[in-house]
Amino acid sequence: MPNNIKRMSPKPINTDEKYVPYNPRKILGLDVSEHSIVHGLFQVQKYSIAPMALYFPVHAVNTMITPLVNAEDAPESMLKTINQWVPSVASKVLIGSLVAHISSGVLLRGWKLYRRKELANKYHMDKQFTSQDKIGLNGGVSGFFFGLYKQFSVSPLSISGYVLTPLVLYHLLIMKWIPESMGEPVTGFDFVKQMLRASEWWIRWFAGIIPLTALISAASYHVVAGVCRLLNVSDLKKRKTASKVVSGLTIAGFLSVLRLSYSKSLSSDWSQFKHVFSKLRLL
Repeated sequence: MPNNIKRMSPKPINTDEKYVPYNPRKILGLDVSEHSIVHGLFQVQKYSIAPMALYFPVHAVNTMITPLVNAEDAPESMLKTINQWVPSVASKVLIGSLVAHISSGVLLRGWKLYRRKELANKYHMDKQFTSQDKIGLNGGVSGFFFGLYKQFSVSPLSISGYVLTPLVLYHLLIMKWIPESMGEPVTGFDFVKQMLRASEWWIRWFAGIIPLTALISAASYHVVAGVCRLLNVSDLKKRKTASKVVSGLTIAGFLSVLRLSYSKSLSSDWSQFKHVFSKLRLL
């Protein structure tokens, strides 16, 4: 092998990381540099998705598919079964991994803004025009509204993450944190049905239908596009297939929300619903 050629591993190189200067400083006897910090943040963001990657398929089936088959009692029954099999510490692991994923993403975004001029110049020379960072899975938000060659200054994967973060926090707030703070059990599908059938129209729409549909849509895109990014999928045909999966999950989720809104709650006790939304000062 010629001396000027370097042997590289087959592992894809993160194009953001390779532009980071390596100027280490000794801290507690360790070489610490901007490169090592950014590399560490990329690794945290990459591997922190593991718990959610295991949980998402099960939760997606129960929230997007099961209500289409039987919206009356099947979702709640399946949720109880899942809770029996999954240890209680799993929720803490999931929340911890989400915090790690979001925090590392925010820090990396801040670093990219700090290095934006340098990165922009090198991206312009280096990145392919159909990169997922530039056009998303297959162009624009879905490939239909903006066309293939619509480009973004911020990747659609990042945008979906920014949209998803407050929606996940809201979901945890009403389904877990507020009930636990009042000494009540974590809410389930009966609570969701009561929210979707509330007499106050603003609760039905702005606390129920709209945020739940947005949560399903943003989560579907972020997970599917994230998998494509993790596996370094560059083929546009495969990414178009992934985009169709996102559209299918979004439609199924929306129909499930509608099905739940028309199905009756098994519980006649609306006290927990009233307690939670009184806490939010919406009742």
